[in-house]
Amino acid sequence: MSGIINSAGSKSGIIRDGQDIYAHLKAADDAGAATSASPVEVSWDSQTGDTTNITRSGVNITLVKSGVYHLTCVWVISQQGGEERRYMFGEIKSVSGTHSTNELCFAGDSIVNAAYNPDYCGLTASGIFEFTGGDVIKAQYYGSDDIPYSEDAVGYATRMTIVRVFT
Repeated sequence: MSGIINSAGSKSGIIRDGQDIYAHLKAADDAGAATSASPVEVSWDSQTGDTTNITRSGVNITLVKSGVYHLTCVWVISQQGGEERRYMFGEIKSVSGTHSTNELCFAGDSIVNAAYNPDYCGLTASGIFEFTGGDVIKAQYYGSDDIPYSEDAVGYATRMTIVRVFT
């Protein structure tokens, strides 16, 4: 389906049909250690899909064309050592543009007990937002303020998918 028909019977926008803008980004498997004081801004190692209309530079992702985008970011975070529960959070955040520097999507989970073996948590943040051409976003993860960190939590297998669903 390359479009939808509104109640007046005219075409209004597009639905992703393989001809529009999409990208899948992958971070390094060891993205860095997070504490509550210093969130890890994800730097992307590779990108498939459209590299002209969704560009990346370090931690920043630029959405070159205006439209409504579906954003999904998945983090897998590992920790070994320490007996306390670790609360971990991930977010997709606006860096500049339409949404200023606001948090767009948020996810939270906990690493229950990593005293003897590595333990893991998984986070998924997803949302649909309207952007103006040139808007910049990023993904990051961090720990809670109320948990002492005897060991840092390390992000593995961070992935992000961006799809423009409407022009």
